[in-house]
Amino acid sequence: MILLQPFHEDLPRLISGTISAIQSIDLLGTPLLVTDYTGLSRQCVEWSRESRCVAMDFANTQIVTMRRRDHAFRELTSAYDCFPPDGMPLIWCLNAAGARLRDRVYGPTFMRKFLESAPKDATHYLLGGS
Repeated sequence: MILLQPFHEDLPRLISGTISAIQSIDLLGTPLLVTDYTGLSRQCVEWSRESRCVAMDFANTQIVTMRRRDHAFRELTSAYDCFPPDGMPLIWCLNAAGARLRDRVYGPTFMRKFLESAPKDATHYLLGGS
């Protein structure tokens, strides 16, 4: 059984049209981005300059496991363009495959850091949450 497959072959389709495409590593069927807060922030700014939407699912171990075991959930979440790694066990697996990451990309912390560092002329539209 192959658990890790470096550099997901579908990545150019997922985040095409960018100068600095973020690589991904497939973990149990979920292409996790090899990125940190700064790298993902830069990529989000690049995406904001394009005329399309990008949907991200900040994936933890539960998301990866559910995508592996539940076909309906995998189909549902296949609509997302990318999966930043939001869990240290995922970082450990990515690092075992050569990623060299230091920390997870925790969704709420990413949002705060991104909004603080976004270009001053940027506007934001937030949908969802509880």
